[in-house]
Amino acid sequence: FGHRASTDVRVIPAARNHPVLKGVQQEFHVRSWLYRVGPKWPPADATQLLMGTAVDPNKPAEPNPVAWTWRNGFGGHVFFTTLGHPEDFQVESFQRLLVNAIHWTLQQKPRWRGPVPIQVPYRGMVKTAP
Repeated sequence: FGHRASTDVRVIPAARNHPVLKGVQQEFHVRSWLYRVGPKWPPADATQLLMGTAVDPNKPAEPNPVAWTWRNGFGGHVFFTTLGHPEDFQVESFQRLLVNAIHWTLQQKPRWRGPVPIQVPYRGMVKTAP
């Protein structure tokens, strides 16, 4: 919904006790722009974790899932998120989401050791010569 938009994120109530969401704030804001993923994604048998709402979109936007888990046909743990703008990594809830998701996919108990200071400036999308 536009590269100038950002996203308000909220935990989906039915998923609030999922291990990937341990310590993640119920609502937070990220710089990522919102992607339209439905109706194809997430898979019908996925567990939706987070819902995003576009802030200042360039066209009408409805909320879309921004993070979910799934188990593949072999029982493997899968985590997916549409978030990940470089500035998102400065948000503690996003950092926690990723750390928890890595542990969950490895079927380990989440181990949070605190936020990591990330002070790398984002310089926008760089155009390269043809």
